[in-house]
Amino acid sequence: MFSSTSDVFTNTATLITGTCFRDLFIESASGGGHIFNWSNAGVVAKIEMSGVCLVQKNAAKSVIYGNMGGGASDGIFSIWLHDFEYEYVPTNSVPAIYLKAFTINSISISNFWSTANGQSAAGQPSIWIESTNAAGAAFNVYIKQGVLEYASSGGIHLLSCANSIIEDCTTYDSSIAIGAPVFKVDKGTSGPSSNNIAFRACRSTIGNATHADLYLNTSESGQGSFWVENCTFSYLDSASTLPGTATAIVNSSITNFVDTAYLQLNFSPESNIRFGNSLGSSKYYDIFNGYFNNFEGYLNILQNGSYIGSINPSGNFYWGGTRASPNFYVLKADGKLFSKSHLYPGTGGGSDQDKAGLLAGEGAPSNGNGNNGDFYFRSDGGALTTIYQKRAGSWVGIV
Repeated sequence: MFSSTSDVFTNTATLITGTCFRDLFIESASGGGHIFNWSNAGVVAKIEMSGVCLVQKNAAKSVIYGNMGGGASDGIFSIWLHDFEYEYVPTNSVPAIYLKAFTINSISISNFWSTANGQSAAGQPSIWIESTNAAGAAFNVYIKQGVLEYASSGGIHLLSCANSIIEDCTTYDSSIAIGAPVFKVDKGTSGPSSNNIAFRACRSTIGNATHADLYLNTSESGQGSFWVENCTFSYLDSASTLPGTATAIVNSSITNFVDTAYLQLNFSPESNIRFGNSLGSSKYYDIFNGYFNNFEGYLNILQNGSYIGSINPSGNFYWGGTRASPNFYVLKADGKLFSKSHLYPGTGGGSDQDKAGLLAGEGAPSNGNGNNGDFYFRSDGGALTTIYQKRAGSWVGIV
């Protein structure tokens, strides 16, 4: 099937539903239109494509054009595209597969090969899915087992999406620096923030110093809850950072998050997860999970490389001391304070270290410990030796 002047498939009705396309070769020439133009429909639902080869040679047209215009009654539902391939011009002014509507859900794209017919940093990505409903993200988007050949103008971009998975997708045979992130999650122009997005077993190796292979915008309010598992992304510049609010992920290591939203990660034990804040580039917390300095099984919390605390495999929380010799428990897994802990209630003004606190232990308290006004609870005490208060530098038994 071939078109050199117009869209191959288009419609005048407001509903397209219950349609299958199987075992077809369709080409739109440089003067042709969209191969599938759904923009005239109000609702597109229950569409299956299987075994098709779609070739788009017009740089101004899409393979599947589903930009519905954003009306409240527009929707794209239950789309199943599988075991197919498509080609597009890398300098295209619209994405190759472009699904943008007020309501989008249940989109499955699997076992596909996407080819840009040349390498260029200009243009739009291979797949673009976006909700235009400010109150509702696109959801149940599942893209898996895809090859993105020459994805130099972008691969898979999810805007205002939620509860979605990109799995086992990879770039292929790209040798120039990309002009857009290969994988991108962000807020759309008029839709809500994106959240609950999982990346599994994905790979890309064509990043450069301007764009990341994986871009997760965690600066957007309400955006986050991203899961990255068993992925390899090549981007890393000489300073191990990425300009702007993008996120660089390298072999499942993360650097330079800004104003981080909720993030769930599954990394190797040696990974260094660094969280930046808005106070300056030198303000970081470094969290080491696993075997850092032979501290097996501990979650170690550091600030600018200095140990400040840890949680051991039994769930006990330590604070102070060193990695090899932590100072004391702050809180045990059963909720009890350790005997060496010093609890400072503080004041309304926020002061604590020089105010009254609570201590506990076995034996009488030492005058060298505690501050005036502190109370000490003795586990082996008797009359007037069970509860002490420190007054003028000395402990006095009061109960």
